[in-house]
Amino acid sequence: GDLLEEYVALQSAESLEAADEGLEKYTAADILTLLQEEADSSTRIPIMPRALNERLDEGMRPSDSMIILARPELGKTALVLTIACGLARRGKKVILFNNEERIQRLFIRAISCITGLTVPQIRQDLTTANRLAMEAGFGNLVFISMSPGSPKQIDAELENYPDAVAYIVDQLRNLAIKSDNKTVQ
Repeated sequence: GDLLEEYVALQSAESLEAADEGLEKYTAADILTLLQEEADSSTRIPIMPRALNERLDEGMRPSDSMIILARPELGKTALVLTIACGLARRGKKVILFNNEERIQRLFIRAISCITGLTVPQIRQDLTTANRLAMEAGFGNLVFISMSPGSPKQIDAELENYPDAVAYIVDQLRNLAIKSDNKTVQ
């Protein structure tokens, strides 16, 4: 429907020059305003651990993206859980898509992260672990298991969580992408 109409309009266009819509112009007169906006830390979302937050200039902006790359077994999921639990502790809704580990394993790792309890302590007293996790903000985390999952499925799920501040895809490389091109994948 709409896409076909846009395609037909593009074909009939006499010029491929872009319209002025969306164009923003800045001059030296805008320096102070732009610097004040950039210096305003209230627009940033603090990220845990603190060392990462410092490297990110005291957090990320809502429109920022982060890709974490490392060899297997170097702690990518642990870092993702630390970031997610840090945000959840601050009352932020976080959606974690996972297509590698069992959700039960991620749950216990996240409960350990958000409460500071060890896995044996959690297993020893599930009721206390649950209470402490919920008090610390565990209810702000949503875990979605995908096997393997696709970008289309992720987009569909994101519609259900418009109040989330972070969407985390653990193991992006495992998503089912229909393309022979490795760059597209």
